[in-house]
Amino acid sequence: MSDIIEVMDELPMGIMQAVHGVSYRIEVPGVIGFRSDDIASPFVNVLGQTRASNENIDEIIDQVLKSFNGNPFSWLIGPLSTPTNLRFKLESKGLIYYNRMIGMVLDDLNVSVSINSEIDIVQVSTEEAAEYSQIFASSFGMGMSPEAIQFTFISSRNTRIYLAFSKQSDIPIGFASMTYISSEYVLLGGSAVSEAWRGNRVYKTLVKRRLNDAKLLGRTKVLIQAFEDTSAPICKKLGFHQICDFDIYLGNVSNQV
Repeated sequence: MSDIIEVMDELPMGIMQAVHGVSYRIEVPGVIGFRSDDIASPFVNVLGQTRASNENIDEIIDQVLKSFNGNPFSWLIGPLSTPTNLRFKLESKGLIYYNRMIGMVLDDLNVSVSINSEIDIVQVSTEEAAEYSQIFASSFGMGMSPEAIQFTFISSRNTRIYLAFSKQSDIPIGFASMTYISSEYVLLGGSAVSEAWRGNRVYKTLVKRRLNDAKLLGRTKVLIQAFEDTSAPICKKLGFHQICDFDIYLGNVSNQV
């Protein structure tokens, strides 16, 4: 179990990469983070994998705040983040708790998933997906902007993007991604369904397509970091089980995102 916790703790920072002309890595010892001067979103300006001590965490937080220079950002606290009082330290510096993601794993890629046969799932390029960023931002909610959606498509290494279409329309009704972590693991990444189509097994159909693709490439375990109040309950019903959680704190933002 310790190995899979280590793999999970490295996500999503371990798959993010700087994007030329858009984002760059911040240079603060003890954390891994990325910043964009052009996209003011805590879904783009993000850091995690904190490895600090009680003695230096205040200095690290101050350096992070200076690095983001007033831009909104998110700080992910994973299962291996240190120090143990990191949440208290962040709150004392003005950061606010935002949400929790549940780290989950699925060991049986042959699990039965009830899909919607009237939905087509199509793998697309980042350029094709970007054409629908306005629709996806609205579907995702939580203050996600079209620019932030586009950034998520281009900033993750070894990632496939999928769009869901009703057979009666050429306008996508959902999207999802999948990232290849290793010869054993894949990560089911960000996913959302248009509000009008929720409850019609579109999310499950997107999950099933990605499970099938993971099997074809010989992967044996599927990871997901699911928001506890939205996708996590669905994933639990599909057979995913919880192994850890991540708390998300926001800096330089109001209480509304």
